[in-house]
Amino acid sequence: MSKWSHVASIVRYDTFSLGRPMPEPEFKTCSFGDPEDKWTDCDVPCGSEGSLTVSKSDVYRNKNQAFLTYSFSGDLRDYSYEDDHDDLELWMQSLIPDTDSCNPIIIRQAVFQVHYEDREGLVTYQYDQDSNKFEAGELL
Repeated sequence: MSKWSHVASIVRYDTFSLGRPMPEPEFKTCSFGDPEDKWTDCDVPCGSEGSLTVSKSDVYRNKNQAFLTYSFSGDLRDYSYEDDHDDLELWMQSLIPDTDSCNPIIIRQAVFQVHYEDREGLVTYQYDQDSNKFEAGELL
């Protein structure tokens, strides 16, 4: 029997151009029936039938700054807490821009809610600016 994980999330990035082109994260997804190279290039969590979907919205934009939101959502088949939660958590950490340089992009707010069918309840991951990482909350 398949194990499923259901993901709903939103990440808000604030960017500042500092006279350069506006940085914007880009993500590659895949879905059932796509050619193998698209699956290989996929850089978001992926189940046996495809990856999370990614949607981007401009909340605010002018020539010097932008506030962007990305939503990541989907149902990942054959993706379980037991086998895959470490990979999901590592991927979430990879969303955090490098703060050691003069990087003009930051995460302002972010939350992921995941229902792993092989585990009781929902796991909520929230971005904490002070620690600059995602942290899992209590099971709901």
